[in-house]
Amino acid sequence: MKNEAIDYIKQWEHLVSDFKLLDSESDDKRLSQLLSLFGKYFELVQGVAFRRKGDEYVQISAYAFIAEEELSFREGEGIIGQAVKDKKTVFLPNIDISYFTIVSGLGSSNKLNLLIIPLKKEGVVEVVLELAFFKYFSEEIITKMNDLETYYFSK
Repeated sequence: MKNEAIDYIKQWEHLVSDFKLLDSESDDKRLSQLLSLFGKYFELVQGVAFRRKGDEYVQISAYAFIAEEELSFREGEGIIGQAVKDKKTVFLPNIDISYFTIVSGLGSSNKLNLLIIPLKKEGVVEVVLELAFFKYFSEEIITKMNDLETYYFSK
């Protein structure tokens, strides 16, 4: 288990390094590229990025996720809205996969792990990432992922 934690930290360092090298003109494109990096380094199953627009958070980008209409939510609505309200990362391990629609012929699992990361700028949640993984993450790597806002808003 210790080797797995070390591997995750190395993967995190690679993700951050690659993210810092991105030279996108638009924040929306950077969000899309960030989701792709989570796919590359952490085998992201699905992911959605939301941006604050007024008093709503609207879907900006998605990874391996198809919605019939643009998703949106308000602070306090559902688990993701509560994460925004509390301004805290939420990790929900071992969620029954029937909650998700995964389109893949490559493999399966009966459980997913959901990670919701609110990214704050000057104390206000501006971006929210909702990420689903087959992998389970230790508290140590989740703590590192909380630092993502430092890298995201530094450009």
